[in-house]
Amino acid sequence: MNGFESLNLIELLDLLEDIHVPEPVSYWPQTTTWSVIFFIILGLIAIFSWHQWVKYRNNAYRRQAIKDLGAIRQQDDASRQISAIASIIKRVAMVSFGRNRVAESFGGAWLTFLDQSCEDLQFSTGPGRHLASGPYKKTVEASPGEVNELIETAKKWIARHKGSANHA
Repeated sequence: MNGFESLNLIELLDLLEDIHVPEPVSYWPQTTTWSVIFFIILGLIAIFSWHQWVKYRNNAYRRQAIKDLGAIRQQDDASRQISAIASIIKRVAMVSFGRNRVAESFGGAWLTFLDQSCEDLQFSTGPGRHLASGPYKKTVEASPGEVNELIETAKKWIARHKGSANHA
């Protein structure tokens, strides 16, 4: 006999010892090297986030211009649409390239400037040719399809032109 048979259940339970739980494992790195790597990565994430925020903030004029172009589709008159598109593009260009470089440009020189500031778009030969004289005419010979194509071309130019809002 082992001496436990004469004990009742309560007495047996009293003989049990508590379970000893080990201390929780720390999530903090145990070596200095891992701590340094952690802070370097944290710093890089902070720098990347800051640059993305600055980029987002600096491109606010682009987002607003694209939103304004979307509202132009509601108008019925092609002359007013082309005039509004020209105004939006001119404002974006002045913000991006500076008033001194853009404000006095018009006609063919204006279209050449737009072509040069975004490589894959051709304002001087495509639907953008209406921007040379359209804003200064009472009536413009442009179909609704040409106006829609001009709006899409303007959106692409606004999104991809090579200017910077920090032109100094």
